[in-house]
Amino acid sequence: MSTFDGIVREFPYIRIDNFTNYPDEPPPLACFLSHVHSDHLKGLESFKSTFIYCTAQTRELLLRLEKYPHRMNFARGILESRKQTYRRLKNHIKPIPLETPTEIELAPGQSIRVTLFDANHCLGSCMFLIEGNGKAILYTGDLRSEQWWVNTLIRNPVLLPYTKGTQRLDNIYLDTTFASSDALEYEMPSKGEGLNELIKKASQYPPETIFYLNTWTFGYEEAWIALSAALKTRVHLDDYRWRLYSSQRDQPTCYGPQTAPLVGYKLGNHEHPGCLTNSLEGARIHSCERGTRCEVFQNLHAANVVWITPIIARHKGNEIAEIGAGGGHGDLNQTHSLELYDLGSVQQLLAICNRVLQAQPELKEPMKEWFSSLMKNGKESINLDLEILRDEVEITSQDGRPDDEFDMDNLPIDKLVPALTRLITGKSKQEEEDRIKQQRQITFPFSRHSSYLELRELVQAFKPKDIYPCTVDRSTYTYDVSMEMLFGDLCSANIFQADKELHAQLGIKDSEAEDEESQRSTPSPGRDRPTVPQPRHSEPIIEHDGAEKTDLSRASEASPIRSSSTVRYETPKKRAKTSRSTRSTPSSTQSDRNVRREAMYNAALHQRWEKGFFTSVDGYHNQEPEKEL
Repeated sequence: MSTFDGIVREFPYIRIDNFTNYPDEPPPLACFLSHVHSDHLKGLESFKSTFIYCTAQTRELLLRLEKYPHRMNFARGILESRKQTYRRLKNHIKPIPLETPTEIELAPGQSIRVTLFDANHCLGSCMFLIEGNGKAILYTGDLRSEQWWVNTLIRNPVLLPYTKGTQRLDNIYLDTTFASSDALEYEMPSKGEGLNELIKKASQYPPETIFYLNTWTFGYEEAWIALSAALKTRVHLDDYRWRLYSSQRDQPTCYGPQTAPLVGYKLGNHEHPGCLTNSLEGARIHSCERGTRCEVFQNLHAANVVWITPIIARHKGNEIAEIGAGGGHGDLNQTHSLELYDLGSVQQLLAICNRVLQAQPELKEPMKEWFSSLMKNGKESINLDLEILRDEVEITSQDGRPDDEFDMDNLPIDKLVPALTRLITGKSKQEEEDRIKQQRQITFPFSRHSSYLELRELVQAFKPKDIYPCTVDRSTYTYDVSMEMLFGDLCSANIFQADKELHAQLGIKDSEAEDEESQRSTPSPGRDRPTVPQPRHSEPIIEHDGAEKTDLSRASEASPIRSSSTVRYETPKKRAKTSRSTRSTPSSTQSDRNVRREAMYNAALHQRWEKGFFTSVDGYHNQEPEKEL
């Protein structure tokens, strides 16, 4: 989940992916949106400032997003609902085509040049290259920097000055979702490998099988296209999701690589449908919201229904769950939330819960603790699960049949208590786990964010002066996952301003800061050389300082200290042992830092060598894996 505050240090008069009003900061002269995941829309519901620039696909999706905040009217004892959208921003959102340098005038005599690049994350997602006043930064937003994708950046005409070294980026604002201590060793197969695994598994089922693909947010469009083509059937969406994606046909500027395969196109006088539909007829694949009462949910335990769930990776025998990683949870759903305006509203709701739960005293204490945490954390709303509400709240039409149009307006507040109880006690989570155990299930790796090694490949392609992390978990942060430790050997300068700011806020002392500044104030010649091994034979030959050439098996036993052109190998167990020696403060010597950086890097690299696909030639990363090493 993005923790970026939206302020670009090199261009303080613009905002990106965070539209919060900061009283101590001047109002922005221009704003930018990388994609429509909710953790990048902070403050946008009350935005009243200048233009917002994004891709045409993002614009059409944003204008059709719907949220349903519910306010508690205690005087009447009911909920009052309203529909919240971003339609009012229609004239403020300006689309820019990809890979097209665009001059934007911020004020008389003040302008910047902006170029958008595909981020390989979800429909409409992009990166921003921003240049002006002798500065240049790359804001990645969320991205998946696969090898083939990095290759396209290296050869992109607009980026050539920065990838070939004639110019250097002042900063890369980087998606560091999986650059944390517990995720450094994740080996993430490429999207193509994940989709190939999905197709193979799904193809083994008989033709009458119905598949439910659990796409809980934007970013699984390639999975729809691949599975639909392989099984020769269309993908059913509920009406809300269908409206979101069919909007891509409304504007010709929205057409991109995925538009026609998803929603179709017109060839002469003939309409050619895409893989998505809101019709149930002949659809064997479903990706509709569970609370919409699609017929597939009435038969989830049937023998012919198979549940498909994306995962991030498989690590040490465990499957790393995808849901919730990187933010955006539930963005494809019509979000319902219960607004908590102040402490008084929380206390009144707690009183109602205590009254309703008189006959269940064992639930009162968990309910009280939950509400206490709400007040302590300053929560302004509670997310409501539409399916749980449907199950717990009996809404019927006049003829006694269930009403498919679930309406929470004027709903008695008392009716919320059973649904809140399921959320608080974890009963709904347990029910979900039990449901999964009862169903036939397919999992396939499909990460929408980059692994640590993939991020290193991206940083190495540009060798920026500095890196700013856009996802930081302060509760688990240690010096080992600072930008200097993770990417310092790939940067062309020794700045790491974000590290200094974060260490000051967390009280992490760097006793060597002044010494290192003097030692590394100028770029090391070695930093401009690739740090990735360059195989020349069928088996990789590694040069060790003061040693003869040796093969991979001997290199794994070598000392962990490496130069800019030397790679050592270390197992994940060795890396963990090294990393645990120091946790929250920098090491006492520069050599200790190099050892720890080397340990983290080699632990991740070890995974790639075992898989047999990590090669580099003159900065261009091979797309085809080495079959044998």
